[in-house]
Amino acid sequence: MCHDEDKAPFFLFYDPAQNLFVDDPGLPDLGKPFPLSINCRNTRQIAMTCAAIRNADIEIHITAPEGKKVRTHVGHDTRKQFRKCESVLKELRKGGLKPEQIVIQSPFRKSGQSSSFKSHGKIAGFPIVTDTRRWRFGEGVLFTTIRAFKGLEADAVIMVDLPEFEETNIFTPNDFYVGASRAKHILEIISRNANILATINGN
Repeated sequence: MCHDEDKAPFFLFYDPAQNLFVDDPGLPDLGKPFPLSINCRNTRQIAMTCAAIRNADIEIHITAPEGKKVRTHVGHDTRKQFRKCESVLKELRKGGLKPEQIVIQSPFRKSGQSSSFKSHGKIAGFPIVTDTRRWRFGEGVLFTTIRAFKGLEADAVIMVDLPEFEETNIFTPNDFYVGASRAKHILEIISRNANILATINGN
């Protein structure tokens, strides 16, 4: 509730590329939109990866740091997915990152049949938590779905268990874009096959 409903400004932010839940949001006519076309959240490397996923040009803020190159990996089964993620996490831990800076994102819930993490409670010496409050208090690395983490961000994001887009209706190009854009400084992508990585790897 606004303090003064007649005078208080009201802003509505909308990015169609982050629409994950409905085909047509049915936005009201609020007047002429003001485009916010410059990426101010991510490093240049991550922003360029997001642009490749969307197959679109994204203007990057002039002061954005270059950042680390986005790495992609392939693990064809759940064991290889977990081991590759564990290897990445060991690097991040050695580099000084704390658990509250790291998020593991998947299209699937941790307890789901398709998850590589369903039988694991720890990884690379870090507890795995699924509650964002526990994660923020530094109790462990957060494992979450891409859709549940929409609107949030982390210093380092590891995306795992990525299938082909046709395999499930909960992983679309928009999901891929949203998940990748949650990373502020470091993005690691672990896919079940190389097909969805072809575009961002320039193939």
